[in-house]
Amino acid sequence: MTLILTLNVLVLTVAVVASRRQKKLKWLPHAISTAWLLCSIFLLAYLGLADIPDEQNGPLAQEVILLPVAAQIVVTILWYGVAMFWAGARRTMTFVRTR
Repeated sequence: MTLILTLNVLVLTVAVVASRRQKKLKWLPHAISTAWLLCSIFLLAYLGLADIPDEQNGPLAQEVILLPVAAQIVVTILWYGVAMFWAGARRTMTFVRTR
């Protein structure tokens, strides 16, 4: 689980750095990082939960392990939504002021 959480943070950091350095297709690193975030919970479920025997945990133990990654995904997607809304509002305000 720690590996997936660390990779999620690193992928987001690399996406921000890569999009700042690009002149065209600035959205592409963010699209790739969002796809990674959505796939990471399935990767964690496949890799991290396969070795836990059912006798050692309760009925909801596997789902509880997935909660931190799911919460990170939700927060990141909401953050991307706020950033896109803010960028759109700034563009609209610039357009209104110049006319």
